[in-house]
Amino acid sequence: MVAISDMTVGMWCWRRPQYLRRTLASWAQVDGVRDLRAITIALEPSEREPDMLAVIDHARDEYGLPLVVRHNPELLGVLVNPVVSGSHILDEDPGARFLIAMDEDMLLSDDLLRYMEWAATKFEDDQSVFAVCAHTAENTPEDADIEAVHLLPRFRTWIWGTWRDRWFDVAVPTWDRDYSTGNPSGYDWNLDLRVVPDRGLRCVFPHASRSQNIGQFEGVHAQPGEFRATQDPSFREERGKVEYVLTGEAP
Repeated sequence: MVAISDMTVGMWCWRRPQYLRRTLASWAQVDGVRDLRAITIALEPSEREPDMLAVIDHARDEYGLPLVVRHNPELLGVLVNPVVSGSHILDEDPGARFLIAMDEDMLLSDDLLRYMEWAATKFEDDQSVFAVCAHTAENTPEDADIEAVHLLPRFRTWIWGTWRDRWFDVAVPTWDRDYSTGNPSGYDWNLDLRVVPDRGLRCVFPHASRSQNIGQFEGVHAQPGEFRATQDPSFREERGKVEYVLTGEAP
């Protein structure tokens, strides 16, 4: 069994304290969050670093979140920060069996960790399952079944988790660090369009999203005018206790 106490979180952050504040407040209401090994903020250098640190200190004091700050000595960028910092987190904590990866601009459902715990346990020994994704593969209706979970040959980066072995055996060796893997490129597109389908892998997805993007402005790739189209109508911050059911499995 993979318990929440076996999990650690890596959050890739740069210079958007307005979103980090909301994301940490969202984390505070997640069931089991204080049982995590750590939430490591992989913080890139910027002129707003004092503001970012103030937000982190407030969340640590106000919510009792297990926050740790990893200061990147140089700007790694949105492609490299996750793979370098995620590997560092796992190397520094040999007891961490499952890494949850995310950016600083995500809201979470309160059952996110229970969903991750269920899926991480159920598919721990199935090497054909690469990751557990919190966001739906495509936007889904408001009334999407909150219990339903399925396996798809897809990948979504808006909060995802994977086991230690699959991080180092699949993610790290195939990571697109320089937009060189194809069109579209970047590590997220490469995993979704090439690595997962080409290797016959699948990822776990909820029918109703457990994450929601809030990063409309100042993102590296995000276009503010396209923000509304990124909003998943099935997302809710409050889910309560849910019994998850595997309803579909891609061959």
